[in-house]
Amino acid sequence: MAINPTTEFVGKIASDPTNYPYGKAKNVTTPGDGTGTPWIASLLNDIFGFQQALLKAAGIIPSGTPDKFGASEYMQSVIALASGRAMRYDDTGAVNAVVLTARTNQQSVSNLFDGLTVQFIPVITNTGAVTLDYNATGVLNLKNVQGDDIDVGFLDPTLIYTSVYHSTPGEWRLSTLMDVWSDVIRSGFGGSVNTTPMVRIGSQGFNPYSVGGVATLQLGGNGILSSDDSVGSSNHVNLSQNLTGGSIWYHLSTGAGSVYRQDSGRHIWFTSPSKSAGSSATATEIMRTDTNGNLLMGKTSINAAVAGVELGGDGRSIFSRNVATPIYVNRITSDGNLIELAQDNTIEGSISVSGTIVSYNSFCGGHWSQLTTNTTDETFTKGMVVETIDEMCEWADEDNDQLVRFKKSDTVGSKRVYGIFSNWDMDDDYDDAIIHAIGATQILITGSCEGGDLLESNGDGTARVQADDLIRSSTIGKVTMGDSDVSVTLVPCVLYCG
Repeated sequence: MAINPTTEFVGKIASDPTNYPYGKAKNVTTPGDGTGTPWIASLLNDIFGFQQALLKAAGIIPSGTPDKFGASEYMQSVIALASGRAMRYDDTGAVNAVVLTARTNQQSVSNLFDGLTVQFIPVITNTGAVTLDYNATGVLNLKNVQGDDIDVGFLDPTLIYTSVYHSTPGEWRLSTLMDVWSDVIRSGFGGSVNTTPMVRIGSQGFNPYSVGGVATLQLGGNGILSSDDSVGSSNHVNLSQNLTGGSIWYHLSTGAGSVYRQDSGRHIWFTSPSKSAGSSATATEIMRTDTNGNLLMGKTSINAAVAGVELGGDGRSIFSRNVATPIYVNRITSDGNLIELAQDNTIEGSISVSGTIVSYNSFCGGHWSQLTTNTTDETFTKGMVVETIDEMCEWADEDNDQLVRFKKSDTVGSKRVYGIFSNWDMDDDYDDAIIHAIGATQILITGSCEGGDLLESNGDGTARVQADDLIRSSTIGKVTMGDSDVSVTLVPCVLYCG
């Protein structure tokens, strides 16, 4: 409350409607004539009441020291109220119904007016459209900055919200930057291209282009940050250049465009060829990483039958191409290795070029085979001589019309020698063996040998020196380094079985 000097001090107040609508103080005409404005308790209490209301509202306890310039508790009170304390109200409402009342030691205005600004922390998350009743002035709709209903779940009991009263159309609207951007991200703009600036970031500011409920933030010239899903969704956050949209993309200006998308743990890249401003884009996916860390180019999932590149997070790589060479390796300026092959960080071989000659180093040709039991047999060791049997290898998921099964060579001088056993192939679900048939390797030999000796089966899984130097159907290969040991030893050789 406040006194009205004109009615409180009738005849003892000067009239000055322009500067003092309720009257101004005046002096006596003659000392003691009683015509001046009296200095009485009601006037002093009016001043005390205002001062103390300021202090209480600001939460300041008077120190007992008179105010002065640079150390005024009344000025501190004004600053505190102007900095936000005066706008903060308690929400005493319920779900979807905000009811604002003055906080302890604070006061509220009695009438609504355009631009009246309030701040509050909601007592509960909303489950639908929301109303707001300020100081019992009436229940009105609480909308987002665009005048649309607030999304379900938008009000958060841990956040402060700012709302402004609009007399036309008679409603409250959220208005802080957080409210603007958060609600834009959550609710979108409706489904048509909208170019009304909302928030400026960079020289070109913010353009909330929207297609199908997609909220977008324009960064600089043609950079776009957008989200095209609802509250709580983990999908589709896009960073694009010269493109805006979601399920449908549009060119912001004439030219090509591109998009980087985060989608449920995946990272996806799109490009669109040059088109005129405002036209729908042809956004084509060119690359992605999936949730397992695989990098895919030209395809959207792991599938060797689809053209494209797969760089697996586990080190596996696949290159597939339709009716053309999948891998092109080009060494520039000098001869040397095109590809190096290593095991446990040690280079074991290479493919090299010298002039027009391509070499496979070191070279040993092999093929898959199986025992008739289709199982492994640990009695087979490296370099053991094997021969074919009249059975085809079988694999459930593929055809085979060329690879036959094997056994340990048990015939002296056998012309069915297939090659020498290398190892069991453990990289799949089948019990296959790798049989070396041509090129440089090692072979088990019974008896001594000299470099250049031809070899044939000894009939016990080892080789022996052939009696002559004629290459026959039974010839396995040739010794490349002699060995005087007469027992069974591994000896370097080159194979002729392939």
